[in-house]
Amino acid sequence: MKTMRYSMAATLVLTAQFAHGFEAASQTVEFGIYVPPIVRWLDNVGSGADGQATLSFPYDSEHPERNQDSETFRLILNVDVVLQARVTPYTNINDRNDTLITEWQIQDDRDGDPEKTGMLPGDADPLQGCGAYVTGDRFLRNGVRLTHQPGDGAVKLEVTAKGSRRVEPTNDPADDVEPVTYAATVVLTALPQTATFNPTLTGTNYGVLR
Repeated sequence: MKTMRYSMAATLVLTAQFAHGFEAASQTVEFGIYVPPIVRWLDNVGSGADGQATLSFPYDSEHPERNQDSETFRLILNVDVVLQARVTPYTNINDRNDTLITEWQIQDDRDGDPEKTGMLPGDADPLQGCGAYVTGDRFLRNGVRLTHQPGDGAVKLEVTAKGSRRVEPTNDPADDVEPVTYAATVVLTALPQTATFNPTLTGTNYGVLR
């Protein structure tokens, strides 16, 4: 627990001078100022600890590399957090039965700088979509820790999702009047990590505040 991030303490020494012939006596009093954990999304604000966004694109069968979209989230924090995600696949906005294979990844703006807040190398698990594409059921499945660094109270997180089909339909090009738009949603939840609030373990070494 890194209490120095959000608490300050001071010591006050009180000295009483007695009459001549007696020794001075002193009393030490310690007091502190408590700063509660701050975890707040600057953009894409959902409810409570959630940040959310909708990604979309017009499907292009001839240029599959275009079938993706990204969203940048900004999170203010003064404690470590565990980031979790809930996602939905790319779905035809006019036909909810028409969905794409959707893969997700997340990256932060730390870029290896040890003085910046974000995912430490040991926490950035590519099998959970940290810097690598994974399917929605694997994306941040166990949560990823964002480590707060003193002096850097915010982190940018870019979420990207790409869509594809198992087999492209063999339609007559004349039938393709307009490209079909597909949309997917992502909800990010940031859980503060501080034992001050008696967290309850819920899985792989992270807690949910009671």
